[in-house]
Amino acid sequence: MFIIIRPSDFIGYLSNFDLFPENMTNEIPQWQQELVLDRIEQARLHPETMLDWDEVSKTLMASQSKTKSDIKKLRTRQIQRHNKNSKTNT
Repeated sequence: MFIIIRPSDFIGYLSNFDLFPENMTNEIPQWQQELVLDRIEQARLHPETMLDWDEVSKTLMASQSKTKSDIKKLRTRQIQRHNKNSKTNT
């Protein structure tokens, strides 16, 4: 047996289930905020260590079983490209 629910009724339908404890909050813990802010700062200070999302997503989509060596190759290519760009800008 299937239950057909219109999208407008979906939230009401979910409220019939105890999916979230009452004591659950939407607040992000301070330690987690600090961790994310630190990562953002590191990315700002060292952009050459960041991976290009377009390249990463292509690599991930190409295979579901990527190995560490594949990621290392991707990082190496990006660093080489960064170094090449740095030399042409000087």
